Amino acid sequence: LVQAVSRSIGIPAFAIGGICVENLRDVVKAGGRRVALTSAVAGTSDPQSAARELKRQLTERFESVSPL
Repeated sequence: LVQAVSRSIGIPAFAIGGICVENLRDVVKAGGRRVALTSAVAGTSDPQSAARELKRQLTERFESVSPL
């Protein structure tokens, strides 16, 4: 779904719902450039570590991409 949406619309969109540390790379690989990660951080026993890992994954993927 993320891939289909990212290819078919010309405006910024957010991937939202069910995104976590374990599947963030798949969402990004499918074309998700913006993600909502509330439960991926707040719903864990260690929100600080989760936030760090999510940030690391996003930074790794987008460090050479300019923001839209």
